[in-house]
Amino acid sequence: DDKIHKQKYIYVLDFKGDVQASKAQKLSDEISAILALPKHLYPTEVILRLHSPGGTVMGYGKCSAELQRLRQAEPQIQFTVCVDEIAASGGYLMASVAQTIYAAPFAAIGSIGVVASMPNVATRMKEEGLKMIQSTAGKYKRTVTPWKEPTDQELEKLQDDIDTIQKHFVSHVGSHRGDERLPDPTDVATGEVWYGKDALEKGLIDGIQTSEQYIQSKILPSNNNHDHNYEVFHIQRKRNLLSGGISVALPWWLSDGDGESSTGSVAGSFFKFPMMLQYHPQFTDSPAAQDNENENFAHSILSKIIKKTTMVNNSTQHDVLPLIGDNDELKDMFESLSPPQRRSLMKAMLHA
Repeated sequence: DDKIHKQKYIYVLDFKGDVQASKAQKLSDEISAILALPKHLYPTEVILRLHSPGGTVMGYGKCSAELQRLRQAEPQIQFTVCVDEIAASGGYLMASVAQTIYAAPFAAIGSIGVVASMPNVATRMKEEGLKMIQSTAGKYKRTVTPWKEPTDQELEKLQDDIDTIQKHFVSHVGSHRGDERLPDPTDVATGEVWYGKDALEKGLIDGIQTSEQYIQSKILPSNNNHDHNYEVFHIQRKRNLLSGGISVALPWWLSDGDGESSTGSVAGSFFKFPMMLQYHPQFTDSPAAQDNENENFAHSILSKIIKKTTMVNNSTQHDVLPLIGDNDELKDMFESLSPPQRRSLMKAMLHA
């Protein structure tokens, strides 16, 4: 086990939110792929690069719930959010789930509040001689609508609904940030937005730095980072058009980032969601991956792996999936490789 966990993996996710939180399912699939990784590739940390001004309660409530899966994972995973521009309203609902939040100096943070609005054309309809006929069952099935002037009771019910959502929002933020960082979450539940240093003083974030700074701090040795033994990879859902829009979650060493990949099993189980783990070379720390010594070593390991793998659809070597998770000998070989050798092995497999 010590040998398996010697190498530490960090996976980076991106979420750029719109009003409808339309990327919620993509986020869910990517988290599922991470949590389904075999033991020897399981993450030490997941970093979410978050950009969102907020949106619907339902959409961002789902996104927040998906992120909770990372906090509840066993073995435990450090979950970090980095905000380069904005995490407001529903965006901050998501960010607050993380153990640690970093933001750029002028990133907009907060906007903890709820809003509901709609136009009302009742006066104009009356002038035009138009009526909206609507039948309902249930006292509050329809309260405020565009078609009629709302009653005081209907406006009061709408306000009650908004206040209830706000109560849950504030409770969510307070429970995740904790009393030490945010003693009274109602102090920041005003709908205001704070930037950088002010957000830090309010207890909404834990530090000021960009996502690139934080990721590089995990890759590059420094006086403050004595435990420098990380591999950092970008995780992104891709769709395989050749298979009708469905591709399979694959380990990074079988993807070169262009969306082309084979379909099959890893560690004996199928991943049945449209996803793959995308190798992202911008996070690597060594330019030596292309040298001849590493390439020759990779090809020698590749020949051993091919002898111990399963063919998919009886096609080409590009469809060979190493069952590293089920084979102790292959696992030992894989763990013995240096990062440049692993990258060379991946490229050798892709071009075999």
